[in-house]
Amino acid sequence: MQRIYEYNKYAYRNKVTMINYIVMGLFAYSVFKIASAPQSTWTVIWILALVVSLYTLYNSFVRKSNPRLITISDDTICFASYGEISFETEKLSMFRVKVTTPNYQILVRIEDTNSRKGTFWVTYSFFNDKLDLISEFDFLERKVHPDSLRFRGRGKMGASRPKKRPALSCVLCDLDGTLLDNRGKISAADLLSIKKCKEKGIPFFLVTGRHHVFAKDICQKAGFEYPVCSSNGGHIYNYETGETLYLKTIEDGPSQKIYAYLNEHKLDFAAYTKEKVVFARKDGIFKYWKKQNENYKKENRFTPFFVDTDFDIKKEAVVKYFISFDYAKPQKGKTRREAVIDLEKVMNELFLPDELCISRSGPATLDINAAGVDKGAAFFILSRLYDFETEGALAMGDSCNDIGLLKAAGVAIAPAKAESGVKAIAAYISTTNNDSPLTHALTTLYPGIV
Repeated sequence: MQRIYEYNKYAYRNKVTMINYIVMGLFAYSVFKIASAPQSTWTVIWILALVVSLYTLYNSFVRKSNPRLITISDDTICFASYGEISFETEKLSMFRVKVTTPNYQILVRIEDTNSRKGTFWVTYSFFNDKLDLISEFDFLERKVHPDSLRFRGRGKMGASRPKKRPALSCVLCDLDGTLLDNRGKISAADLLSIKKCKEKGIPFFLVTGRHHVFAKDICQKAGFEYPVCSSNGGHIYNYETGETLYLKTIEDGPSQKIYAYLNEHKLDFAAYTKEKVVFARKDGIFKYWKKQNENYKKENRFTPFFVDTDFDIKKEAVVKYFISFDYAKPQKGKTRREAVIDLEKVMNELFLPDELCISRSGPATLDINAAGVDKGAAFFILSRLYDFETEGALAMGDSCNDIGLLKAAGVAIAPAKAESGVKAIAAYISTTNNDSPLTHALTTLYPGIV
């Protein structure tokens, strides 16, 4: 079995290739300065720059220490960057792995019985299937050094190679910051990928924190046939039939308490019910969605409602509260991010975990759902409704409210600008939301699908 692990090409260009260009320029300039003024007081500095740049270029081009491609088969391991270095696994006399968590790097040191050596820095967070790659390294290290202290007391760690990835069974994707670019549109490449998935009979689900009225226009333009999983999984809705497949609202007691707190502290929020969105103000969140609404097709536009005229908390059940600090004036001595973190702490103090599910959907936004409602739970509801294999499911998201979904799916993908906690659990880091991240992930992980 051969497995190929590839460094994200955009990240490699920025973090390795561009650095090498800069170092080559520094090398040439150092040579020029030393040759033109050998007696200068700066000569020592330029000699030092020359040595450092020469060492860096030697590592990159001769030792190939920053691999772009790692290929592991049953009998060989190959590192490729500017050329290739291959080792036969049966002839390895040393294979040592050191993981450095802060910068997501692995130092791999190799030597074979012919005294061929290699030292490689693997920035695993930018490789596809990074967890499998780490498992492959663990397997090789344990095979070469079975008595290593690293494996004592760690059970089956490194005892076997990772299993082959199952066939793609479905795709589940977040919208904002993931499938949508900064203009709020799906790229032409990703639209084509969605179409090809559809042609191959692969179900495609949108799993979003938005209310379903906010996602209707996008779904229609993209040609989605499956129901949208809205409000972080609190409401699964079929646009074609108008049918609600799943709904879970916040219990009356906690809902009324949240509503009172948000009004008392004059926070900008929207309450998502089964049918409508109720805004607390006529600026802030509403102003943003009013502008979006104007760009929708007439038949896809929503009717706005307001707390002071169209809503009775004692009569209407709320699926989700959405609170935003994006449009509010920063509180004195606090950033917007700090303000939303403080509100999250307050909510966790006021309510028990079995009353609410609280998550951040952005740097300055907070989502409050009923207990047990999150995108991960919605994933398993969809799997039962549409009978797809969970291990073959690919999920992609960028924010904290996507973590449950990514943990539930067989293959977890994060866009390049996802939050750090999301990247930490992702098997693959794709491109940014402005660079067709879905297409890049599918092309890399499932060649031939798109």
